[in-house]
Amino acid sequence: MRVDVVVPARDEGALVGACVRSVLAGSAGLDVRVVVVANGCSDDTGERAREAGAVVVETAGEGKAAALNVGLAHCRSGAVVFLDADTVLTPGALGAMARALDVPRPRLVGPRPLLVEPSGWLARSFAAVWLRLPGVAGDVVGAGCYAVNAAGRALVPEFPDVVADDAWVRTRFEERVVAGTFLFVLPSGRELINVVRRWRDGNAALPESPSAGTGINLAFVARRPRLWPYLPGFLAVLALGRRQRGWARSEAVRHTGRMASSYTFLTETTPTADAYEQLHTLASRFPQAGLYGAGPGDLVRRGRPVGVALVETRLWDRVGRPTDLGTLYARARAVGATPMTTPLAR
Repeated sequence: MRVDVVVPARDEGALVGACVRSVLAGSAGLDVRVVVVANGCSDDTGERAREAGAVVVETAGEGKAAALNVGLAHCRSGAVVFLDADTVLTPGALGAMARALDVPRPRLVGPRPLLVEPSGWLARSFAAVWLRLPGVAGDVVGAGCYAVNAAGRALVPEFPDVVADDAWVRTRFEERVVAGTFLFVLPSGRELINVVRRWRDGNAALPESPSAGTGINLAFVARRPRLWPYLPGFLAVLALGRRQRGWARSEAVRHTGRMASSYTFLTETTPTADAYEQLHTLASRFPQAGLYGAGPGDLVRRGRPVGVALVETRLWDRVGRPTDLGTLYARARAVGATPMTTPLAR
């Protein structure tokens, strides 16, 4: 199956390589081509994208909608995935999306956000509520990745000049399917407030918004007592955002380092078939953590690996090459590592 992936990118040198590699790593059995539109970049976005295996198209920087249209013009016939440059697909996501796209009628497909636990009470409270709202859970939320099949491209011949391109596309499709997952990183503090405000203003600017509306969302939360402790933080983010205007993007989540040259894979139990790939993907997005493993719950979070782990070989050598994951975790923490876990590798 032919799948083209369009990645609009403006000064995304820190993350675009991990984004492109996550696509190509999941391309087995597919005819995949990644087109990165370097949109008025002043950094090394184009160089990093080419190193990772993408076709790079340089543009002057006329906005995201224009970059998406440039990317579309360079696509072949067939399905198209639209992927933000700061988004990393988890292993198996592209294949799952491709299978869901392989139908003769127009269909919109998007992966489910796998939340990386935010720092701070405000961000954690917002995430706890937002991810469970009617317009988010069980639907194609966009927020970094969505795809249209060959038949659906007739509904998206060109992007209008809107901020919420994912919401606009969502209003064009009656049939929407969730398939696969992607790492979803929310900012914290003031950056979270600004980004959520941008989402709200972008949806409000559309003639037809896919948002369920504040009243429907609050009624939904009112019927779920387990969400009540998080409601003050959720409402605080919305209220504070109403005081802001203009474009905003999160810069704090874009700072990342380079992956280590070598990693060591350790297991105490029989791992899932793609455990190594899951952990390697986590390392590509958060190379500074040093140690990665399977973890409890349904979030990517900082914590102790359980059953399976991937560790920078240099770090492993430094702490004495322990094979017991508890010992490895304690020693890695002692030398400044910040271990992370993902539920997908259990």
